[in-house]
Amino acid sequence: MRLAGTEYNLDDGTYDIFVSGCTRKCVGCFNPEVQNFAFGEEIDIDFIIKKIQFNNSMIKAIRVMGG
Repeated sequence: MRLAGTEYNLDDGTYDIFVSGCTRKCVGCFNPEVQNFAFGEEIDIDFIIKKIQFNNSMIKAIRVMGG
């Protein structure tokens, strides 16, 4: 999996995970560089799991977007 980025959303307590790669090519896409399946860095899912476990008390929900 290639990770485009992550962020913690203070407004609603969500941990947002953005993965790269999209074949839809929507007109007006606000992040066209992330459509490329080679964008971002290759990561092991264990990295994300450990990050979530470490910050578990702050995270109310997880959203995975992209891909």
